[in-house]
Amino acid sequence: MSVVLGAYLKTKGFFDINYCHREYDDGIPSHGWLEVGDLILDLTADQFGNSRPPVVITPNTSEDKIYMDKNVQPWSFGIVSTDIFSLKSDYDKIIAALDENDFII
Repeated sequence: MSVVLGAYLKTKGFFDINYCHREYDDGIPSHGWLEVGDLILDLTADQFGNSRPPVVITPNTSEDKIYMDKNVQPWSFGIVSTDIFSLKSDYDKIIAALDENDFII
C-alpha cells in the first residue's frame, strides 16, 4: 500500500517521500509507512490487531514507539520485493477510484 501511495503522491508533485520500516521488535512484525515532508502516513497502522486506527496521519514528531528506531530510504518502486506489474494494477485501480470521486490532494 505504501508503495502505491508513494507513486500517487509523486504524480501530484510531492518529492520529499521516504519509505520507512521497522524490523521485528517487541512482538511487532516488520511494518512500513511513508514519511512525506513532516508527516507520517501509515495506511496499515492496525494490521497487527492492536488499538491503532486503520490509517494514521500524524506529524513526524510522533512519540509512538512504532515510528521510532526506523530504517529510512527514499521512496521508489524498488523498495518492495514483489512484481512491479502487480503493483501497477493496484495503482491503476486506486487512481480510477480517486478520479471517480474527484479526490484532490
